[in-house]
This record gives sequence, structure tokens and C-alpha cells, in this order.
Amino acid sequence: MVPFRIVIVGGGIAGFTAAIALRGPNRHITILEQSTLNKEIGALISLQPNASRIVESKWNLSEELLEARQMVDEGFRIYNTEGHLVNTVPLLTKEKYGAQRLLFHRRDLHETLKRAAVSPTRAGDPVIVRVSSRVVDCDALKGTVTLDSGEIVEGDLIVGADGIHSVLRKHVLEEAISPMPTGYSAYRLMIPIEILEKEEPDFCAKINPQEPFTSMIVAHDCRLIMGPGRQGEVYGIVALVPDDQMTEDPHAKQSWVAEGDLKKMMETFADFPSWVTNIFKYDLKASL
Repeated sequence: MVPFRIVIVGGGIAGFTAAIALRGPNRHITILEQSTLNKEIGALISLQPNASRIVESKWNLSEELLEARQMVDEGFRIYNTEGHLVNTVPLLTKEKYGAQRLLFHRRDLHETLKRAAVSPTRAGDPVIVRVSSRVVDCDALKGTVTLDSGEIVEGDLIVGADGIHSVLRKHVLEEAISPMPTGYSAYRLMIPIEILEKEEPDFCAKINPQEPFTSMIVAHDCRLIMGPGRQGEVYGIVALVPDDQMTEDPHAKQSWVAEGDLKKMMETFADFPSWVTNIFKYDLKASL
């Protein structure tokens, strides 16, 4: 019997998630990834209860997620810029939805999903991953994608998992549509908790980075969203700012690993107290 051929464009978290979901008897799945190493960037990511329930129960990846050093998020804590706790929102998701909100380092989650996709012990044939395979064109009706090498890859089903700057989008919609800016950009920071506890006692006295909570500090049109990862090894921070406070053009194609401008960031968060802004110097990346 001729296998049903599935071609997934993009080897990120979305691509491997699609591959795991589509694995089954008589299905040949190929992932085309443009990078040479197929590695995720360093940042934290959360699985909401509806997603974690599928991954844990339907795909039977509970043990693998534990190996990926998951953390259970117990709730949201909102602070003012003085460091006073003004609101707590407990996440009783296990009781309400049968699953929890899980926190991961993106790289750990990506590696876990990749191992599951290519594992020979799961249902269906292992997924084939092709790196250095950048897709430049697609014929959605014929079921073909063209690589920058000129090679044409055929499939009975083509899945676009190539991100916000998708190459496949225009071929599916039959017109080029650019992503719509939200009006906000994000600085991303990853700081070892060991450094925070050693070097930033003022911060740790107000917000304990070891506790499994998502913490937020809001002031005017800027906010910080923070939480631990890797079972208390690292602390992730997302700093949301208006686009006009960034140095990048929000309409241009952006790199997720572009270097942020620390001086510009400090100016943007000038209304925040020093016990918060002092931690910005340890790590700084910016992405749109």
C-alpha cells in the first residue's frame, strides 16, 4: 500500500507538534527545517491546560515532560512598582480542567517533542527530519514544495508550520498578507536564579524567583511578565513595550534573536524602581 505522504514545513515546536498529532499507520511524514541545527531559542514558554492535557493524556508524554524540567504554574501575582502585592489569581486548572498550566524552557520542550516525533516506539513510522531545507515556493494544488536548492518535494498533505514570516501563507491564501503588528514589542531576558539570589537581594526580597508563580509588574503602557523555569534554575522575563519605544521597525521582517538596546530599554522603564531595572543588565534580547 502506498503511504500517505505528509510534508511539514518548519521544524519548530509547531512543526513537531503537528508531526506527533499526525503520526499513524501508513503515513510517511517529513519535516523540512531551514536551519542547520534545528535548535530553539532560549526563552520560556507555557502550555495552557487545554494543550497540556492533550500532550500528557492523548500523546502519553507525561514522563517526557518531566524530563524536560517542567514547572507547574500555581497562579498569577500582580505587583505595583513599589513591590507590593496587589492581587493574586490562583490557577485551579487541575480541578477545573483536568490539567495544569506548565512552564518550560523552549529548548527543552522542543527537544522533547522532537524525540517523540522521531521515536521508533510510538505509533506509525518515525518522522524524517531534514535540516538545511529552506522552502522557497509551494504549489498547494499539486502538493509540492520547492527548496532553495531547486529540489521539489511532493506530498499528499502539506502543513505550514513556518512561523509568523511564513513562506507558505501566500500560497494557501493566494495573496501575500503581512503579519499585523499588535502595537507592542517584547524584550526577553533569561537570568540564572543563582545570580539573582546572589547579586540582587532587593529584587528577591520582593519577588521570590523560586516560587512557581507568574509575576507581573504594570506601569502605564509597559509591563513585566516574569516566572521561573527549569525547575528553579532560570528566571524568564518578558518586557512588553509600545512599538515606538523599540529601535526596530515593526513592519519589517524581524529576527527573534536580535540584540536589544539596553540604554533604550532603561529609558522606557524609567518609571520602574531600581530594584527591578537593575536586573536588566544580566541578559538582554529583543524580539518583535
